[in-house]
Amino acid sequence: MDGWREHETRGRAGIRERNEWIEDANEQLGSHAEMDDYACECGCPGCQARVGLTVPEFEAVRADGAQFVVAINHEDPEIEAVVSENERFVVVRVLLRSLAHIAHESDPRS
Repeated sequence: MDGWREHETRGRAGIRERNEWIEDANEQLGSHAEMDDYACECGCPGCQARVGLTVPEFEAVRADGAQFVVAINHEDPEIEAVVSENERFVVVRVLLRSLAHIAHESDPRS
């Protein structure tokens, strides 16, 4: 596996962890909006895109530790498959076994 792909996946996991923190804070403070803003979990360093998800949408993404939520057109077909998409965001799943392992081991919900 390329070292930069591993680094990219670990970066995505860090963004996912930040999004989990946002979700937890909204839950604890009772401040969920109809749709909350989260950071795009794509592998592009420096991406500043935001995606809006409802609580059920966020939970559906988190049902699988190899899934990430990304902005439209931020998916990487070399390493991931589109699970679902709508007009606001795309849910992708890491395909490469070695990268999926990193995604699962870094999943804060596992």
